[in-house]
Amino acid sequence: MANVANIKEKLLETIRNNIPLALVLSGEWGVGKTRLWEEFYEDNKNNFINQKKKNFENIEEDFIAKRYAYISLFGLDSLDSLKLAIAMEVQTSAIDNSALNVDVSKYAKKFLGFIGGGSTSGSNGDMRFGMNISNKLVTNIIMSHLKNTLVCLDDIERKSDSLPMSEVMGLVNYLKNERKCQVVVILHDEESEDRNYFDKHKEKVFDEVLILNESLNIIQKLIDDEQLFPIYKKFYQELQVKNIRFYKRVQKMFLIITTRPEHNLSFATKEKVLESLLIIMLAHDMPYFLDKNGYTSFDIFVKIFDENNIIHSDEFAVAEMSHEDLSDSIDQLSLNQARKSQSIKETLKPFYNNFIISERERIITSLLRDLEFNSELTAKVAKKDDIENNNSKINTLHKQLMDDYPDFRINPKFPEELYYMACSRFEVEDLNNLSFYCDVLKASNKSDLSDRLESHIKLFIQGKISASKSQLSIDDWYSFGKEPYDRFYDFTAEAINNHRTNNVSFDTIAEIFLRHYERGGWNDDDKTTLLSIDKSILEKVIWLNIDNNHRYRKPFIKSIISHPLLAERKDEIRQLVVEILQESIEESSSHLVAPIKIWLNDTDNLRNL
Repeated sequence: MANVANIKEKLLETIRNNIPLALVLSGEWGVGKTRLWEEFYEDNKNNFINQKKKNFENIEEDFIAKRYAYISLFGLDSLDSLKLAIAMEVQTSAIDNSALNVDVSKYAKKFLGFIGGGSTSGSNGDMRFGMNISNKLVTNIIMSHLKNTLVCLDDIERKSDSLPMSEVMGLVNYLKNERKCQVVVILHDEESEDRNYFDKHKEKVFDEVLILNESLNIIQKLIDDEQLFPIYKKFYQELQVKNIRFYKRVQKMFLIITTRPEHNLSFATKEKVLESLLIIMLAHDMPYFLDKNGYTSFDIFVKIFDENNIIHSDEFAVAEMSHEDLSDSIDQLSLNQARKSQSIKETLKPFYNNFIISERERIITSLLRDLEFNSELTAKVAKKDDIENNNSKINTLHKQLMDDYPDFRINPKFPEELYYMACSRFEVEDLNNLSFYCDVLKASNKSDLSDRLESHIKLFIQGKISASKSQLSIDDWYSFGKEPYDRFYDFTAEAINNHRTNNVSFDTIAEIFLRHYERGGWNDDDKTTLLSIDKSILEKVIWLNIDNNHRYRKPFIKSIISHPLLAERKDEIRQLVVEILQESIEESSSHLVAPIKIWLNDTDNLRNL
């Protein structure tokens, strides 16, 4: 793979030999060809380009000083305009009394005398005619003196169509063979008529073709951030995005988002922002990298990957896995979006698994689409990330402590670290484990920390139970049973009993039915509550909003009728449900009549569910 260092070494080796030649520096769009050449020139011009103006014709050195001309062909529309551009560049490097300048001055004076004795008062037509001849005259004079010159022709693909590739290559051949120049042509490696012509005739004109296909070290210099560069490197290597301009834009956008002093983003947050930014900027600037099967506009990309899109819902995933007919709730557009999403995710997978647009990513999309920086959302995301980062640190500490304890690798700060870790994990730890931590602290002669931790845990238990709107069971807290050493079981059971009341809210009843529907679970403690429900409560339960999708109404109703705690009232509950559904037929709009009638008829009024 030809990287920057290898190309520069080859260029220096070739050019310093002072042998007339023509070579091509090629590579994909934006890979850094021009930047490489500019760096190479700046690094080496003292060796082969004399910064002081000298008489090039009389210099005799092992490393001959050269004139230098860098020409962009952007917009040039004729061979004459290209020659003139080269001539003007070369003339600026000549000293005042050089043979070149002497000739230019002599012929210029003769020319001015020819068109009016040096007067500038001629007609516009005369002046245009004169300027045209003047340009050609100066060009021819300079071209006749042109030798030992290093010429770089860039932006070939941006020239006018009226300047054929054949004429450009003809001029290169002339400069090399007739004027003994060294010519470097920077050429974009992409299918085109000019490229096809070049490929067919390059052997006749060019001595060598150098292909730059590795630009990572250029990007590293641009980024100049050792901590974050590994993310850029992974993106570059996994997705093969080599465009220098792309990384410049990413870096600029990244600094806009992360350098605001009021946000003070953590390094972990900056990493997440950069990962998302690289993906979103790629979708915005170069969508063809992501979608190999066609073009995906940026707006479509944002819609597809928005976390609120139905294609990312559990409902959609379940329906796809079961090969159900999705036409009731999901249109063909969503199906197409899901397929496109999967295709793009496969492309991104080596760099980022399961990309989605959530709050953090919306900061970026808003900045790109609307040119608005959402400072409020950024602060919110930063705070959320800080919590996640802190949880990550706690989890790391937890793993370390749990690995060290059985191995007797306990450091002097172990009790304090264990206490801090335990206080941070009330929401996720089993009460048996929390009880165990109390015992460990006590065994470590830290009874004060043990008692303090136990007190905090009891306050946490009491607070959670008091805030609950559902009928709690001790099994909710001890799903894996009670360990012999546990010290919170009796306290929790008593707190639950004290919390129970006969005035159970509708939300509590709904929660009982939803729990059974979603997870198939139930608590015997809820039996009294369920046996007391009447038709009015049952009607509210039946029409609960379930995942915003009516396709799940039938299995939900079935789970109500078959609830284990209603076994002794099953037929009564079934009949109440039938009545509710029949009443809804009479009261509802026409689109619900047929489905309900058909379902009741097919199931013999819900007897055969």
